[in-house]
Amino acid sequence: SGAGLTLEAGARFADGATGVVVTGSGDWGVRAEVATAHTLPDIGSAYTGNGFDGAYLAGDFIDTEVEWENLGVPYVVSENVEVSGNVGEPAVLTVGPGVTVLFEHDRQLQFSRTGSASQLVVNGTAEAPVVFDALGADTAGYWRGIDVATGASPIELHYVSIFGAGEVGGAALFVEGTTLLVEQAWFSGSAGAGVMLGEGASFHPDSVGLAVSNSALALELPAGAVGSLPVDGLSLTGNTTAAVKVSGDTEVATSGLWLNPGIPYWVADDIEVDGTAENPVVLEIGAGVQLRFDNDTGLFVGKRGSAGLIVSGTAEAPVTMLPWSAEVAGAWSGLGIYDASLDDTVVIDHLEIGYGGGASLKGNLHVDDAAPQVNVLNAHHSLEWGVYLAGDAAPVLSEIVYEANLSGECNACL
Repeated sequence: SGAGLTLEAGARFADGATGVVVTGSGDWGVRAEVATAHTLPDIGSAYTGNGFDGAYLAGDFIDTEVEWENLGVPYVVSENVEVSGNVGEPAVLTVGPGVTVLFEHDRQLQFSRTGSASQLVVNGTAEAPVVFDALGADTAGYWRGIDVATGASPIELHYVSIFGAGEVGGAALFVEGTTLLVEQAWFSGSAGAGVMLGEGASFHPDSVGLAVSNSALALELPAGAVGSLPVDGLSLTGNTTAAVKVSGDTEVATSGLWLNPGIPYWVADDIEVDGTAENPVVLEIGAGVQLRFDNDTGLFVGKRGSAGLIVSGTAEAPVTMLPWSAEVAGAWSGLGIYDASLDDTVVIDHLEIGYGGGASLKGNLHVDDAAPQVNVLNAHHSLEWGVYLAGDAAPVLSEIVYEANLSGECNACL
């Protein structure tokens, strides 16, 4: 009636062990500890034909380098597991091709939460993907997901599916302070976001094939990480809130390009684009991008440091800046271009901007002591002006269409 094989109190197989067969037990085939499960032999071994086929893992800490290999049955995580080592002696969890890991209710994998120097490397392949899933349930957010704190090394996810993870307000995968490399990674069934990046996190530039479906929210990113979002193979469909939420750290401190993910960016906090005289920051917004702003938020360029903004809309795919919620005049602040902006790097092409002019700005487009070039602008339903000029503003305006701006088209345009 017990497990066929039990490893406890630090017991482990010797290196090179092979040919272990566990069958006919009435319980789990194997019970082991998370810190020693990597010693279970995979070569020539079989762990099937038991009451529950799997390696049931107890324990909550991994402080060395371990690799979970494909045993032909799943690993079952029964406790919250912290993976954390020390500088020079990192704790690394590597998950090999074809492995399935199942999580009991409310369990989580944590990296560097109580220490430093950890890493997660998931080495699935097209022929043998890795699966992280809930144990015996098909409920969104059944387990809490993977949490990566500052101190961890870059995370790598290759050919992996992560199902049923992520609590309300959280994510199936949360990463801060390091880069995330995804190659064909699919997240589904989160009660929060599929992926959430925190302060200091970004996607690795070689990332490709990120998919999020059937979750409460597709993605949540700080403004500084949006430019790293991998659109090659990106699929964000079937989520309750069809948006990439931009929140938290509001500063864009490095130049980058925001591409169209196929759904709107939900801007939940002010976005500020500021650099220095030595390192100016230029934000480019690609064709077809939809920015939807929460109440009283806005996009501010060159307010405190050297910066530029390039809006690269086209006639077929204009950039749009509109409210996230109700389309009411003054619902959001608007787009502010300030005196520290670099005139030759503030170029706006084919932009629709509407329902701004609230909070601190007096127009959908508010220009203060700057001279941007604006070509093809549709400014409508501002609480005040379609375009508002302050100080020595001298924009070059071409093909501007105004509609239903409560104070008028432009306060000081020639």
